Amino acid sequence: MTKFAIFLIKLILFIIIFLWLDHNNGVIKIDWLGYEAITPVSITFAVLTGAFIVLYTIIRLWKNLISLPKRMRERADLKNYKNGIDTLYLFVESIFLEGGDGSNSIKDKMKKNKELKELGKFKDALKTHDPNIPLEIQKNPKTAILGKYLQAKVAIAAGNWKEAYECLEKILKKREKSSWALRKIYKTAVQLEKFDEAALFLEKSWNYKLIDEKEYNKNKADLLYKQVCHDGQNLSLDDKIKKLSQAHEFMSSNYEITVMLSNLLKENGQLKNAKHCIKETWNVAQFKQLPALYISINNSSDSLKNYEQIKELTSDTPNHEKSLLAKAQYGLEAKVWGESRNYLMQLEKLYGLNHEAYKILAKLDLQEHGDKNKYMHWLEKAVEL
Repeated sequence: MTKFAIFLIKLILFIIIFLWLDHNNGVIKIDWLGYEAITPVSITFAVLTGAFIVLYTIIRLWKNLISLPKRMRERADLKNYKNGIDTLYLFVESIFLEGGDGSNSIKDKMKKNKELKELGKFKDALKTHDPNIPLEIQKNPKTAILGKYLQAKVAIAAGNWKEAYECLEKILKKREKSSWALRKIYKTAVQLEKFDEAALFLEKSWNYKLIDEKEYNKNKADLLYKQVCHDGQNLSLDDKIKKLSQAHEFMSSNYEITVMLSNLLKENGQLKNAKHCIKETWNVAQFKQLPALYISINNSSDSLKNYEQIKELTSDTPNHEKSLLAKAQYGLEAKVWGESRNYLMQLEKLYGLNHEAYKILAKLDLQEHGDKNKYMHWLEKAVEL
């Protein structure tokens, strides 16, 4: 744009001078070796200007032609340098993400690049976590980014979250799609309770397709849960429920989220939703404490009603090992011994009896039949496992 503006100014200036000379025209007479030439001043000015432009263009072309080999070498050097830096990023991230020492193909490329002579120090620092080595590596401008990666890793290992965050920000300015840096800065931002920034970094990782859906959902749920824990006093009950419901949708298998959300829903009088929340978690992750949590929503002391609630909780996973175990346990407490025994038989057929199952069977024989011998026999079996 600037070059075009300068050209336009020169053109306008030429036209003005030409028109002025044409309006105040005179002639130039040249007498040389018997030849005589008479031409108007304006035409002479135009011809000389044109000759100057042609001469200038020829000189520029000649200079460019002479310097072409040099410029090609410089371009090749620049390309090699950029390739070297890209290889450096790949090398470092392969170490950090995979926990190895870089793939063979990457190491081969590193050997061919003259700018990457700091790798010996880099490997030493990986072993020692010496904070001075990253700073030393950064003294070389061409490998400064290598030092930043290492400084961030050392800072994270030492729990210096602020220093790590600053390093990771600088890395992302150079390499905004760095999978390792985005993952680490997300976790570092959470440690520093910078939840809004953490959310942005998580979305970037997802948009750049650096993380899969499972990792995204897990981190999103964890972030919402931590926000509620941190800002709990400043949030209304409805806001807490809204955020935790979103978290539960992202990761229904998270036990802490399920417990907090179900208790808040119970506090808000939403008993049906609280039970539905627990059941959704049970369908994907059968935590041992969930049956008791499910029963606590209605807060009933009637063992038969509690047993019916457990059957309700396990209705979508009736033959799962822990569903059968829970129904057997609460069937025992409700004194529906026949049903409890049937569940244990199903359990034995599908999975075999475990430590808890033998204990339930021991109590069952004692309560139903008063058989102390069998009671002791099943307890001995439980101890053997």
